Amino acid sequence: MNTSGNNIIRPLILLLGIVLFFGSCSTQKNTAATRGYHQMCTEYNVGFNAKSAYTEGIKNINNALEDDYTQLLPVFPISNEKVRNVASGQMDRTIEKCRKAIKKHSITKKPKKNYKKAKDPDYQYFYNQEEYVQGVKDAWILLGKAEFNKGDFIGSASTFSYIQKHYPSDKEILTKARIYQAQAYGEMDWIYEAEEVFSKINELDINSKTNKDYTITKAYLLIKSKRYEEAIPHMQIAINKEHKKFYSSRYNFILGQLYLLIGQKRNAIKYFKAANKEARNYQMQYNAKLMLFQCDTKNWKKNIKSLEKMAKNSKNKEYLDQLYTIEGNIYLEHRDTLAAIEAYKKGIEKSTREGIEKAQVLITLGDLYYDKKEFAKAHPCYEEAATLLSNTHEDYKRVNLLSETLGEFSQHYNTVQLQDSLQRLSQLTEDEQIAIINKIIEKVKKEDEEARKKAEDEEKKGFVEPEAINMNIAQATGEPNWYFYNPQLKASGAKEFNRVWGKRILEDNWRRKTKTSSSTISSIGGDEAEENGDSEKPEKEDEVAKDEKGNPIPETYTVSYYLSQIPKTPEDINASNELIEESLYQIAVIYDEKLKEYNLSIESYKDYEQRFPTSDKLLDSYYSCFRMCGIIGDSTLQEVYRQKILEMYPDSRYAQVLSQDNYEEKTKEMLRVQDSIYNDTYQAYGKGDFATVMTNYNKINNNYPMSNLLPKFAFLKALAIGKTQDKESFGNELQNIVNTWPKADVTPTCKDILALMKQGLEAQKGSTHSTILDKRNELSQQEIEEISTVAKEFDNDKQTTHVMLLISKNDDENSINHLLYDIAAFNFTKFMIKSFDIDKQTIEKNKALIISTFESYEEALWYEKMMLSEPALQGKVTLDKVERVIISESNLKLITAGKTINEYKQFLQNK
Repeated sequence: MNTSGNNIIRPLILLLGIVLFFGSCSTQKNTAATRGYHQMCTEYNVGFNAKSAYTEGIKNINNALEDDYTQLLPVFPISNEKVRNVASGQMDRTIEKCRKAIKKHSITKKPKKNYKKAKDPDYQYFYNQEEYVQGVKDAWILLGKAEFNKGDFIGSASTFSYIQKHYPSDKEILTKARIYQAQAYGEMDWIYEAEEVFSKINELDINSKTNKDYTITKAYLLIKSKRYEEAIPHMQIAINKEHKKFYSSRYNFILGQLYLLIGQKRNAIKYFKAANKEARNYQMQYNAKLMLFQCDTKNWKKNIKSLEKMAKNSKNKEYLDQLYTIEGNIYLEHRDTLAAIEAYKKGIEKSTREGIEKAQVLITLGDLYYDKKEFAKAHPCYEEAATLLSNTHEDYKRVNLLSETLGEFSQHYNTVQLQDSLQRLSQLTEDEQIAIINKIIEKVKKEDEEARKKAEDEEKKGFVEPEAINMNIAQATGEPNWYFYNPQLKASGAKEFNRVWGKRILEDNWRRKTKTSSSTISSIGGDEAEENGDSEKPEKEDEVAKDEKGNPIPETYTVSYYLSQIPKTPEDINASNELIEESLYQIAVIYDEKLKEYNLSIESYKDYEQRFPTSDKLLDSYYSCFRMCGIIGDSTLQEVYRQKILEMYPDSRYAQVLSQDNYEEKTKEMLRVQDSIYNDTYQAYGKGDFATVMTNYNKINNNYPMSNLLPKFAFLKALAIGKTQDKESFGNELQNIVNTWPKADVTPTCKDILALMKQGLEAQKGSTHSTILDKRNELSQQEIEEISTVAKEFDNDKQTTHVMLLISKNDDENSINHLLYDIAAFNFTKFMIKSFDIDKQTIEKNKALIISTFESYEEALWYEKMMLSEPALQGKVTLDKVERVIISESNLKLITAGKTINEYKQFLQNK
């Protein structure tokens, strides 16, 4: 017998049998053998490759992560938008492999029923499940996690929702799906939805495989809700359960930040030390050390010395902005404001990254100046910070608003400083003027030389402005976030333009207008202003000064340039005084209306009154002071201004009210009834009831002459006169509005109408009902009749103009109004070139917004994608809040003519 031959043949036969057996396994058969085979294939073949790609992707995300340590670190690295594309290749591969596993190895067919075990609970659970291959369920979970770490949070949430729906009996899978879906909702800031799905988790179902994820997700949601103290114990548990140094060091740092936020520095020190010890990158070690210095208040002087020593280490060169920010914070905590300011200035000067770290020190210094009421100094800090912050940063809106408000303030402030300085110069002899100007020129040359050296140094280092990089990328890729779609780039461009050219009016030959440095001229006599002011130099195109070599000399290096700006004649002085008068008044208004600094506003109005006692704006300034005294509770000074108004302007509309004994009650009554009276007046105008319009105007004008709605009443009165009287009377009423309320919101419309009247157009006589409402109804009826004769069926033309309907599922007027505001803000910030109109209508008895006009179906689809990814709209345009319908304008006309949205949807499904 050939035993050696049998020893070879038998294993081959056995192997062939196994291959034939398992190869015949089908997902249409549900036996122990088929389940085992598909589980093995899923786990060791497709599953292995998917998990390997996923692990590699996570590693890439963690390695590429550059955290913003000026803010509370996000729990999950993927929260940082900059790393979402880092692992897209690996995550796509994971998703592909998971889908392959699900498609090839899913067994949903019921097995042959064993009636002997029919009453056994374990058997019932096994028999009633929808999926019999555990590896397929795991593949679904991994697929959702890959979508999450790719930044596709909507897709991830949808995947986990599917899992919950189809595998409700598998407690472990169900728990995981709810945990990860809560994370996906959290990343979209759908906090309510995240907490709702997380609350459905049964804590009895949590096991060793889900405990760690459950704990960190609980902490994550509490942090997202700013419930920091509640999040701390969960973060502590998460640290104890985490064995990977990358995450444990991160959690320790976050925990230190949480303790710092609630004012427990001693506990914060413990966790910053742990983060420093476990950190696997220098950036975290460095920032942990900085936070330890800030928390250690006992040894603060020693810590300052340590920080100065660290600043000299070349290894820390790119982190100096953070270092000096911490140093400034320490000084500020110990009430050494001057040293803090110097530290913050060093941080700004030494910053090399032009990123969030520099923005933070700029904001900190700006806030410090703002609190000290030094708004002109605060403005450049906010202005530059606004160009460095992303529009998703929590400080972006505040900083941007302050930049704009203080920019307006600084412009007026600098005008006053500059004109006062120029007038002081005008009182000196020419020799004295030249001596001062030469000092100014030397200062300008020095500043230009420093700027030139800095530019050369940056060029040698190969430095490229981040904004330029972003613009080049955007232009090369054709992505929609190119310059005019990017608020940071636009703000940066505006700042750079103003730096080079100063503020410019849009006009011909704007380049020939040269800016003047008010920081040099206005410093004469001890005044200080740190902004650039504007001055228009007489155009001398052919007279260009040249040096010995024939090279042109910059205007700012010539004495004649500055001499030409000094007022010399009485007319020049009067023009200068007019600029000062307007700017002083506007400074007081900004203090009052925008900064709410009522005491400063009152002082500014006092200065205005003293310098310009014959101004025609004194009455308004007296009333503004009267009103602000009421706000701050200074009844004595309030009575002073009341008497000024009564004595100096007895016939004014203010005196009409303030002369009455019950003027306070009248004011309260005005605020209570003016809105309803205006609404009645508007309705009366719409119906052509002009007598009621005139009556209501007289009622408001006589009883509440200080109403802020009075310009609107006057406008309706003017329109009523236009309908009933001659052209001259109509024009006089409009001109009266322009003269009386030059800054009212109806004034531009009045000016437009007056301009049209000069071109020969006249108001149509008759009721507004016949000329407006009836006309609108007539046009609508014509449109319907036109539709009925031209087309009665929907068309599928996707290249024609389309609109998007957002049909509210909540019959609440406030909700649709809020959504209208949010969509308008989204359109304004995202689409500077392409504009989309928004209209509010009723569609099939439901309130709806109509966004138009899109040039094609594809453009509307692109807009919808942008809208769904906008953080400010998260949770507001989801299908549970509104029904989104993209429809062509021609098809929309059919719906207004009688067809329904459901019929349109059915039409699309059949295509």
